[in-house]
Amino acid sequence: MKYFTTLLCCCLVSISWAQTYRISYVNHNFSHPGISIAKPQVLTYKTITKNKKKGEKVIGKQNILLPQFTYYNQIRTQNNFSLGCEIVRQRHRMKPANWQFETGLGIHYVRSFNAGKTFKIEDGEVMRVRFAGQNYFAPSLSYSVGRDFLKKRPNPISVYLKPQAFFLMPYNQSVVPSFNLQFGIRLHLKQQSNA
Repeated sequence: MKYFTTLLCCCLVSISWAQTYRISYVNHNFSHPGISIAKPQVLTYKTITKNKKKGEKVIGKQNILLPQFTYYNQIRTQNNFSLGCEIVRQRHRMKPANWQFETGLGIHYVRSFNAGKTFKIEDGEVMRVRFAGQNYFAPSLSYSVGRDFLKKRPNPISVYLKPQAFFLMPYNQSVVPSFNLQFGIRLHLKQQSNA
């Protein structure tokens, strides 16, 4: 529990200093609602300009480090928290359209807490187990499609759709696939932030 608390504090401090945020509604396995907060950090960035018959085409390419915190609730069963980080390859088609395409590979620490009270029998006595739940390691794969709106502003608001597949392990001595679908917005609070 103390390790999870330390990781949570570090993640929240990092997010509190962010100039760009990604906030999304999470639908886990098509039935469990949640929320995700992420703070992208651009590692590399380059822009390519091409002259086409229909006009100028501008494409931005960047690699992004994406730490994120996610919570989702399995109603009447458990609450789940996830801390993770993805390496994301983004392709930003700035002209003529303003679309963003991202492919990500990540690792996550997932902690589940049982809903309600959990008890165990030890030496013939019934004892309550506090903070009962499971710990998982979860590699992930993701792909997202997004678009900038309000382009006349120096810091546009973007929306995106991001399917993300997880592989929880160990889960009863095996690996179990899991799926998130995120509907989110990117808030650019710093001028010329493209992440």
